[in-house]
Amino acid sequence: MDYRLHDASTVGETLGGLKRNVKRAIRVLIDGDFQARRQAEIFLNIHGGALSKASKETIERFVKARGSMARRVRYALSMEVRRLRRWETDMLRLLVVLGRY
Repeated sequence: MDYRLHDASTVGETLGGLKRNVKRAIRVLIDGDFQARRQAEIFLNIHGGALSKASKETIERFVKARGSMARRVRYALSMEVRRLRRWETDMLRLLVVLGRY
């Protein structure tokens, strides 16, 4: 699903929300784990049977990307998982490479 945030949006990210997300990203990089991999793993366990083969394989690759630095870098460069905004996807790629996703 594509979504565009624009000046006339009545719902969506505000500057305050952007600041909050940047602070959160910095905190994740410094302090801890983002938990996206764990959430994907739980989702796969609960709903894996209802997913298409392609969707299930995409989530499985995301979950299994954790490992050596080389494996994480390879996955990050070809990652199919996307966030709403480009910078969020890039941040997720960085977290994958660092093993903190």
